[in-house]
Amino acid sequence: MNMQSVIKFFALAVFLSLSLSLSARDTDSQSGQAWSYSGETPPEKWSTLSSAFSACGAGQAQSPVDIQGAIESEHLPLSFFYRTSILSIRRSNHGISLDMESGGFMKMGGERFQLRSIDLHIPGEHTYLGRAADMEIQLNHIDNNGNPVILAIPVNAGRRNNLMVKRIARHLPQENGGQRYSRQIGINAIFLLPTNRSHVLYNGSLTTPPCKEPARWIVFKNPIEIPDLQLRKFTDAIGYNARPVQPLNGRMIWTSIH
Repeated sequence: MNMQSVIKFFALAVFLSLSLSLSARDTDSQSGQAWSYSGETPPEKWSTLSSAFSACGAGQAQSPVDIQGAIESEHLPLSFFYRTSILSIRRSNHGISLDMESGGFMKMGGERFQLRSIDLHIPGEHTYLGRAADMEIQLNHIDNNGNPVILAIPVNAGRRNNLMVKRIARHLPQENGGQRYSRQIGINAIFLLPTNRSHVLYNGSLTTPPCKEPARWIVFKNPIEIPDLQLRKFTDAIGYNARPVQPLNGRMIWTSIH
């Protein structure tokens, strides 16, 4: 597949009027219906909780997915122009989310994607050949039409230490429903990115209700590492908040050559 084909592929995302935030803590604004990752309202029941969540069951391009059989292609290079944002962390029954101030963006070709928020998922929602990372950081962007473009970063326990993840861990709210906000502490997503930025591309959906399609996904192949004790701190705070992988239904996954 040539670069022109990839450009056309990413242009397939149609206008999606978003009345929702892109973070994992959201519920549908009209139904107000509660959902969860376990108990009486797990992912396999999301589509039955509200008519607004019907895409969670009927959608044909749902996320996350298992990454395998990817087709090599020339990808447009990614470039990042993120800005330091004031620390703003929320903790809910759905996980940990950070609100990002406006101004930071990712760029691919001539298209800009504005960074809006960051979510943490344990374990990683996307899998490679059936194996999930210990955690996944999702950088939630929107394109010029308001459609979601999500950059996923796998995270594994290891010997290295990511200073930005360490900063987030240090300031986690202590209780569900809690929020930490500080003008003296900065968060910059550029320091969450792996050194090797090889990635895959595919069209999918939001991974939380109402599971709306389309959403464009860029998933890094190479994880960043954090200490095991730090991972345990996130696990204690978040618990399990990963949606199971969804069928590809004939969708193609493209992988960068380099």
